[in-house]
Amino acid sequence: MGNLYSSNGTAQNEATQNLVEMDEFEGDKTPGVESEVPGHQQKSKTGKTLSGKKKKKMQQLQQQLKKKEHVKDSCAQMVTELTDLKTEMDKLKIQLTKQLEEVEKVIESLGEEKIKLFDICCKLRKIKQANETNINQTDSCSHNAEHAASKMEKIQEELDSEIKDIESQVMDVQEKKTMGTIIRKKLRKLKKYRRT
Repeated sequence: MGNLYSSNGTAQNEATQNLVEMDEFEGDKTPGVESEVPGHQQKSKTGKTLSGKKKKKMQQLQQQLKKKEHVKDSCAQMVTELTDLKTEMDKLKIQLTKQLEEVEKVIESLGEEKIKLFDICCKLRKIKQANETNINQTDSCSHNAEHAASKMEKIQEELDSEIKDIESQVMDVQEKKTMGTIIRKKLRKLKKYRRT
């Protein structure tokens, strides 16, 4: 899980840096400006390069989003499985506890015939010890399952937050792309007016 967090932090830093570059581009550059030479039009090479960067950034963010959603779904499935396991362990504990109580009652009832039934008592004690061991193991397993389920739920919450952040970045990129298109259209109109 440490790799998940470190890689996500790097991805967020890269996304933030790219968005800053895009802001600077929208404020300082004019992509797609046509040449002033009559009869010849040429778009800015810088405009094409930065447009490609936007498209690549969108693809990277969408891939990150798919990965996060896949991990989230896997965590949800593990939480369900661990919760089911805890329920089964709790049921088994109840059954073993009842068996232990029955064995203890039998041992007490055989107190007067202890000498004659010594072998039976030894066997019952072994059963009792085995049941106690099983109860301890099921308690430990149930606790571990509950602890793991709690961790997975926390991971789910963190993934929800990360997914929202990526979705927000995607929306920002889309908005900046739309604004760039609007600005280019306005520039074309202004050039037409200047020529007329």
